[in-house]
Amino acid sequence: MGLRGTRRKKRYAHGPLEGEGALVLSVDTSSPWMNLAVTKGAALVCEFSSHQVYAHARVLLPAMEAVLSAHELSLSAIDAFGVCLGPGSFTGLRVGITTVKGLAYSLEKPCVGVSSTELLARGLSGSGLVGCAIDAKKGEVFMALYRCDGKNVVEVKEPFAAAPEVALEGVSKSACGELVTLVGSAVPLYSQLLEERFSQEFAIPGGDVHRIRGSVLGAACATHFAAGRTLSSGTLEPVYARAPI
Repeated sequence: MGLRGTRRKKRYAHGPLEGEGALVLSVDTSSPWMNLAVTKGAALVCEFSSHQVYAHARVLLPAMEAVLSAHELSLSAIDAFGVCLGPGSFTGLRVGITTVKGLAYSLEKPCVGVSSTELLARGLSGSGLVGCAIDAKKGEVFMALYRCDGKNVVEVKEPFAAAPEVALEGVSKSACGELVTLVGSAVPLYSQLLEERFSQEFAIPGGDVHRIRGSVLGAACATHFAAGRTLSSGTLEPVYARAPI
């Protein structure tokens, strides 16, 4: 993009926004769904989601420009860039992280990184243990376990990759008999296994909770930024959870 947002001043002029706090532009390209969000402090300015199989590299920058343009914002007005670090699609992660690193470096802005599993856990309301299961292809899943209290999300078991049955057994063991709410793209893929082998250990919620949403992405990155959990563009690295191909 070459920072077109900073050159096309008329189209991307910075307009006033209500409220206080930092402007954070957040990106998620960890799955076939591409998510963008702009937040100002704790307030969501806008979110954008689109199903883009194998098209993140072509669509991401134009989508970022469109989102900023719709709110009369320039890239130079952004105070920090947030990005989903994975685990997820290796190619997708490279697109999002490389883009954010380039923009943050060029504009000398800080970055915020959040894992895809944390974002899934944050997408649920309520409290308790939340397991996150993402389809990792090749007969494996990316798994992680979190404890949520309706506001805070604490990692109990960090993201890892394993065969579905092994991953579910590992998370169940870490839960020590407590019921785990399970979310993520792998849940519908392995519904039979869950029903036959793990119906007492895991609860499967309904609704649009098995993918990352733009509003959740924005809120998580804003929360991390407000807490001072920032990174430089040079230290931003993906969470692969297994060796990339």
